[in-house]
Amino acid sequence: GLLIVDDHPVVRDGLRGMFAGDDRFAVLGEAGNGREALAVASSVSPDVVLMDLRMPEMDGVTTIRALREQGSTARVLVPPASRASNLGSDIGTVSVRFHRLQGGELDATVIPNFTNFGSG
Repeated sequence: GLLIVDDHPVVRDGLRGMFAGDDRFAVLGEAGNGREALAVASSVSPDVVLMDLRMPEMDGVTTIRALREQGSTARVLVPPASRASNLGSDIGTVSVRFHRLQGGELDATVIPNFTNFGSG
């Protein structure tokens, strides 16, 4: 199942509508910020999280780190509109590296104890 995380309700509505028309996807929940995402993810255990990086309260990179810390194994995809100019972000003792998938989507991998990945 899918968790949609974006601080813009119209974006969440549009994504939910897009996935609702396809039987291959089940939207398990939505969140408007990182804190909400952590709560929803812990209750629905999504396989995929569609994550905005720029959000109030807790940004996407911090949320990805926290998801991994709480044991989530969900694949994290970052929509094109949310791509940051620096795709490798050091966040303390954990780094996030974004990988381009087929079709241009990004997948985030959280790796402990590494820094300065760059945009690879």
